[in-house]
Amino acid sequence: SDALLVPKNCIFDHVHEANHCRGFDDWNATAIAACAQREDGHYKLESFSMIQPCGIDRFTGTEFVCCP
Repeated sequence: SDALLVPKNCIFDHVHEANHCRGFDDWNATAIAACAQREDGHYKLESFSMIQPCGIDRFTGTEFVCCP
């Protein structure tokens, strides 16, 4: 996957769940929720990509950038 750019004041994070093989929309929702749950609650999803393919269009994780 392409490298994610992390703008100033933004945070890189990831979620990897080896036992869950999910599609794009599920991991997008996971990344959005993870950004929203950051400590001050003011972070939004800037960009994300899939990690660890486990089937056709299915993955075991996502990496993402959250920005204020």
